[in-house]
Amino acid sequence: MAKIFRARRIFLPKCHFWVPMDSRTTASPIGSDEYVFYSIGGVSCAIPYIAGVYALAVQEDPAITPERFWALAVQTGRTIELDYDGETMPLGPIIDPVRLMRSIQAGESATLNRQHSDTQSTETHPQTHSGAHTIVPGVGVGDYTLGMSKDQVLKKPGQPEGISFVMDDGVVKEISVRSPLYKFSNGLGVGDSEGKIKQAFGKEFELEEFEPKDLLTYEGKGLQFEIDKKNRTIREIAIVKQPEGDRGDRDAPDSVKVIRLSEQSPGPITFPKIDRKPEPLPSGRFEMKSLPKFDPDSPSAFGVNLRCRDLSKLDLSKSIDDLLYAVFDDYTVWPKSGQMPEEFDPKKMMELGKNPGLGVRTLHKGGITGKGVGVAIIDQPLLTEHQEYADRLRLYEENNVRDGHRSEMHGPAVASIAVGKTVGVAPDADLYYIATRNYDVSRDDDPPNNFVFKAQSIRRLLDINRQLPADRKIRVISMSRGWSPSDDGYDDIMAACEEAKAAGIFVASCSLDRVYGFDFFGLGRHPLANPGSFKSYEPGAFWARSFYDGALLRDLDCLLVPMDSRTLACARGSDKYVWSRVGGFSWAIPYIAGVYALAVQVDPAITPERFWDLAMKTGRTIELEHKGEKRSFGPIIDPVALISSLQNN
Repeated sequence: MAKIFRARRIFLPKCHFWVPMDSRTTASPIGSDEYVFYSIGGVSCAIPYIAGVYALAVQEDPAITPERFWALAVQTGRTIELDYDGETMPLGPIIDPVRLMRSIQAGESATLNRQHSDTQSTETHPQTHSGAHTIVPGVGVGDYTLGMSKDQVLKKPGQPEGISFVMDDGVVKEISVRSPLYKFSNGLGVGDSEGKIKQAFGKEFELEEFEPKDLLTYEGKGLQFEIDKKNRTIREIAIVKQPEGDRGDRDAPDSVKVIRLSEQSPGPITFPKIDRKPEPLPSGRFEMKSLPKFDPDSPSAFGVNLRCRDLSKLDLSKSIDDLLYAVFDDYTVWPKSGQMPEEFDPKKMMELGKNPGLGVRTLHKGGITGKGVGVAIIDQPLLTEHQEYADRLRLYEENNVRDGHRSEMHGPAVASIAVGKTVGVAPDADLYYIATRNYDVSRDDDPPNNFVFKAQSIRRLLDINRQLPADRKIRVISMSRGWSPSDDGYDDIMAACEEAKAAGIFVASCSLDRVYGFDFFGLGRHPLANPGSFKSYEPGAFWARSFYDGALLRDLDCLLVPMDSRTLACARGSDKYVWSRVGGFSWAIPYIAGVYALAVQVDPAITPERFWDLAMKTGRTIELEHKGEKRSFGPIIDPVALISSLQNN
């Protein structure tokens, strides 16, 4: 009888092989002669395969042990080459039952390498997944670890395939993996499902939802996963430093202090009130060996990631299609002009992307800047010292956030769109900011989205607003999130919004339809098109195909707002910026909030209902042409016409 063992638990942490799993036909429980086909399998399909091969091995050698079987399977496994995102990389060892049986028949022996170093390459055992390909949360990938210097990385033998590094002052601060070659000790990696990751790494995570993809973050473990929106599989794994407070029992809810609004002392507030200054995200540069490819059929929320990358040694002259969907920042190093497409100008794109567009800067020149209007934002931890808004940040508090959490990408971006000095719609508005998580960070189970905390933050802003003078009141709250009746805290967040409405505050969120009955969508723009021209705009990148196919917006009466091709405040430095072609509704909401602040400056008696009605009536409709077909597209928000309407009331 074959010995039964748990393959992953005993052997996989240090040395493993690949086993058939998907596209299998199996016996069906419906009938004795019925079968069922599974396109997507699981470990449940792999384990009996291993058991079956072990049974064959026992037939050949009844004295075989699981340890010898496993070592020989690894040694005799085949390695193939995969083409992934334009990169060629090895995958293996794949179990080879024929070679394994021949090895057993020949009486060959092998030992498992249980060390953290690579196995030695031989003719029958090429160097494959071992310690060199093991992802260690919060530490690194194989021999590449956080904290290494650039020289130390470059001195490592061979070239890392499918790995990129983010460096700050010559030190590795982040390691990203996009290759299925690299695995955690539990065998999971790129290509595995979101469900498997959650099952393996626990319940203490943050899920950020974007239009084409989601980000799953285990802050306490130093991990972030990019999840494909279509099939919920892992596209990229980032290993970062763990917060200082999370170095003990990272699964224990009490291991890190959680900041709650209930801890705020009652009484008068002295402004500015900045409770904490979160550290910036790691920054630096690392040399890229090749340019990632943009897949239009599976777009990433950030397109081709070139942030903190050194591209100086690449020839990108024929890569315009990929570059136009790049996300890059002030840390990106570009090749010389002769190695760049003539039609690609990152400096010009960055400068154009700072312009809110649609005549907003004309309003600024006329003194309509949101001065004296309070704009509140409820979002992720903020880089409080960024030059776009630091001088107008009147309040920064945290609710349901782990103490010591660093700043994140999302907060500086939405703050700069709403009130940024050079990027924003309302550059003179006051900023009140509460960082709030979307689930209970103190829970040790699988915490769902819970909008109770955002409701608490809205009510805290209402309390703060009562202390503000009449000419500096908070008039709009921007929250780049949406909710539905199935979410925990739905009734509470809806009630809080009603309380804000009663207090004269417009709550701009991705649930505008639920709270006010307002509908909106986000606009796209070619990177080098003039943001000030209405003719430059088109459907947003993530929904353009649905629009042109006729599946979306044919009869939908909604307001269209700029979203794509924006330059945003960067969370990596107080004077740094990031540019991204592909946006999401998160960027449209603070734009709406900014225009509302301008409207309040002109007419303090404005209401959300009147504002939206005027925005729809004064919006522009343009004509789009696609594949020989012309169609109307609008209304596009027209800030100048909207403000003029208020002034001429």
